[in-house]
Amino acid sequence: MPFVMIKTKCCHKLMKTIPYQTYRHLALLFLLLVGCKKSEEVNPQNQSNGDAQTSPKTLYACGYEATSSGKNIAKYWYNDQEVSLTDGQRDAMAQAIWVDGHDVHVVGALDQVNSNLNVPTYWLNGVETPLSNTGGALDNATDIFVTNDHIYISGFQYGPNFKHVAKLWIDGPGAIDLTDGTKDARATGVFVDGNDIYVCGYENLTSAGMSVAKYWKNGVEVNLTTGVPSAEASDIEVVNGDVYVSGTIQTSSGTYNKMVWINGVPETIAESPAESMGMDLSVSDGVAFVAGSNAAASIHSGYWTNGNYTALVPPDPFAPSSEILWSIIADGHDIYAGGLYLDDATSLRGVYWINGVAHPVGSTIYHDVVFDIFLK
Repeated sequence: MPFVMIKTKCCHKLMKTIPYQTYRHLALLFLLLVGCKKSEEVNPQNQSNGDAQTSPKTLYACGYEATSSGKNIAKYWYNDQEVSLTDGQRDAMAQAIWVDGHDVHVVGALDQVNSNLNVPTYWLNGVETPLSNTGGALDNATDIFVTNDHIYISGFQYGPNFKHVAKLWIDGPGAIDLTDGTKDARATGVFVDGNDIYVCGYENLTSAGMSVAKYWKNGVEVNLTTGVPSAEASDIEVVNGDVYVSGTIQTSSGTYNKMVWINGVPETIAESPAESMGMDLSVSDGVAFVAGSNAAASIHSGYWTNGNYTALVPPDPFAPSSEILWSIIADGHDIYAGGLYLDDATSLRGVYWINGVAHPVGSTIYHDVVFDIFLK
């Protein structure tokens, strides 16, 4: 099925893995075939306190751009250049990006030929490799981590029981199943720490509309919630042995709010009538930065640190579910972020921010989206 973004958004993977029920209250936010996060960790070798505007580092951003025919082209951008990964004949989207040396690794989804099914896909320097020989409804590769010449990819695929199975690919096709397929599940983020492989995501309960936020360490699941209230994990990062997970949880009032778990313990958050959604995660000096959206009078994109919210785009009263921050990197004193916003009555713009300064991507009058960023 063609990638669609519900509402005005474009579709992080159909947009970065977006948890269904969770976002229904946010009107939400574009059905992105979701996946999540999303995610980009700063390469551990690239930590610094330099000025983001003059730094020799290069920021890479990936996502997609729509054509006049309505097809989405998977792309990535760097140094004011853009690279198309697909030709626009089939819908595609780039969900996550990692740069290692001269190699650019991208994952996402591509429509299967002559079908409405999506195939999780990996691109190395623009060369496409399907991660499966079959496609499925909403199937997607959601995140990537490259280390020691090994490539780790999270995602999900439709299984024989008509449920999505959370998956982990290592070095190409041939996935490891993280769930048994009896309940719908998603793997939304991956992080490697030494010899340990961490994957986050969520799994639905048998009762409709409730899900358990969780992560898997070397294939062994760790539940962060019980399913009551419903919750979903979006991104994961391990720093000095501490496991940080971002996501979204239902509040006692029935709305949804962003969440961070540290070593399985939920960070206290103040409930309010305004809904918020936690997506990508970046940890710097023991502080978790969480990208997402905040809904008061309307939804706008921004990030949280220590419970404080910083809006990068003012609320748009005419498009209450059009703005979201998908990805964030905290690098010393510099904050890099990627997402989208509505720049007029009809156009969604993919954008990355460096210390609050917006840099739109894309070259057409049609909408585009940035799902992930990477700093090299």
